[in-house]
Amino acid sequence: VDEYMCEVAAMAERLLRVIESMRDSFIPRAILPGALSCYTYEQCASLVSTRLPPVNRASFQYVIAFLREVLARATFNKLTIDGLAMVFARVMFPSDDKSGDLSRKIEFIRHFLRPENELKLG
Repeated sequence: VDEYMCEVAAMAERLLRVIESMRDSFIPRAILPGALSCYTYEQCASLVSTRLPPVNRASFQYVIAFLREVLARATFNKLTIDGLAMVFARVMFPSDDKSGDLSRKIEFIRHFLRPENELKLG
């Protein structure tokens, strides 16, 4: 289990670095206001399905699927929805965004990490 946890942690760290190095964020500036005004999973999923460019949507879906796999092993890795949402919200939205609304960004990501929300994004 320890070796597996090291591999998962290393993969998550690499994933964070790749996302941080991207020229454009997963959530483009053009849809940022819509993303920050989502209050339900259905609203957020609709926004991702209809407004994200196809490459962003596919990348977002893969990252969320990976994070959900990490959370499925929370008893071993001690990671939580809140912790992962906080870390990944900081890199999936535009880095120069001045809205200062980190709590809304975290909630947006949190919607997709909750196990009761089926991951269907088109």
